[in-house]
Amino acid sequence: DLRFARADLHLLEVELGEDDSQAEASERASMRFYNGMSSHVLAAFGGQLASTVTCVSCEAKSVTRDPFLDLSLPIPDEEDSSLVECLAAFTESELLDGENMYWCSGCAGARAAHKTLRLSHLPSVLAIHLKRFSYTETSRKKKTTRISFPEVGLSLAPFASQPFANHEYDLAALALHSGGMAGGHYHALCLREGEIGEDGGGWYHFNDSAVRAKQLSEVDLAEPYILFYRRRDS
Repeated sequence: DLRFARADLHLLEVELGEDDSQAEASERASMRFYNGMSSHVLAAFGGQLASTVTCVSCEAKSVTRDPFLDLSLPIPDEEDSSLVECLAAFTESELLDGENMYWCSGCAGARAAHKTLRLSHLPSVLAIHLKRFSYTETSRKKKTTRISFPEVGLSLAPFASQPFANHEYDLAALALHSGGMAGGHYHALCLREGEIGEDGGGWYHFNDSAVRAKQLSEVDLAEPYILFYRRRDS
């Protein structure tokens, strides 16, 4: 499935690049792409981002759309933050200037511009990767910022390019990383549906070969690394 997913994503990027009208082509390609899924991975995790660049001089806009299987979110340099704040940082406007100026076809030259990201297609399962690890030529570092996250009702409406009939997500699983760069360990927490105490429903902790029931409130907020949210209509 992953092999087909990468191939399909590549075809979509090529198709968008060859069309004269980027915005119209991306809309048509998105419809064909998501209506003709060839991969279970894409059907579950496939989403789309709309990148809008607005020229500061003439206010002309250019919109491109890129498919994704997960979102990689920056973590604020603070002791405590939240998943919503990470999403806000990911989608906040970025000024392109200096060496990063945008070539504006309307102005026929390099101009300063504002770039924004919005979700233009919501996946059935939203995989969110928190950028806890950073690497340079001389160092490796893990961010231990405590990230709070909603168990139910995560709304993507503030980060979407258009209104969606259903934009709320509920947490289904999360991958955790404990320890540091030298001696870290991965484990996971997954939700089993059902009434707690009757048929085994509730949260379960998977730690190597050990599996036990665990409360979500017991999670160390410095450990969430990848979170999986399921859309309520999925």
